[in-house]
Amino acid sequence: MNGVEPCTWLRQVRKRIAAGHPMSRTHGLLPCIFGARAGNR
Repeated sequence: MNGVEPCTWLRQVRKRIAAGHPMSRTHGLLPCIFGARAGNR
């Protein structure tokens, strides 16, 4: 999944949504974007 651990990605997405991540920025939660920001952990 684009070099992103699926369980880690899903956990972080759920945390961000629960913390009030803006609906207008949901594209930033996609695995390809998430991996780039996380340094492809």
